[in-house]
Amino acid sequence: MIPAVGGALEDLGLSLSSNEGGDTGEEKEKERKKLQARSGYWDDVCLARFLEGVCWRFVAYPVRVRFYVYPVPLGLGTGYL
Repeated sequence: MIPAVGGALEDLGLSLSSNEGGDTGEEKEKERKKLQARSGYWDDVCLARFLEGVCWRFVAYPVRVRFYVYPVPLGLGTGYL
């Protein structure tokens, strides 16, 4: 998922937080201004950054998923809500 989020950020003219830094040229700045002028740019940026944070959270703190099967008491399987 992290490479997919990185690709979305590159489409927006940004990079992953872990890859921040580097020199920004004039052409790159002009392209970023052009992207920012379109409708919905900041919505896309916020969503991509949110998803990046969610992905890195699961990398840092993996969750074990356990599926429990709860037995249904006899006689209560139907007719009760």
